[in-house]
Amino acid sequence: MKFVFSGALLRFVQFEKEVAIDRNTLEDCLRRLMLKFPDLERALLDNQGNIRQTHQMFLNGEAIEKGVYSDASARQAFSVEDDDSVYILTAIAGG
Repeated sequence: MKFVFSGALLRFVQFEKEVAIDRNTLEDCLRRLMLKFPDLERALLDNQGNIRQTHQMFLNGEAIEKGVYSDASARQAFSVEDDDSVYILTAIAGG
């Protein structure tokens, strides 16, 4: 599957807009992604290992429930396929 990035998160993934990861669950993919880009972990995760409130995730264009992607055990139970795309978007302040 691949992760798709934009905006502020691009600097944490060396400005790669798409990153392919070969794993079966969302948690395993995220762990592999953060091994590849260690600075991404502190940008994505809070002190408890949950996805920060400022981020949202979408699977193939459909919103993933916040309870699924914010909790590591729920992410471990969330299966992904090779042709899936997970978009990680970050809310920005301003107006």
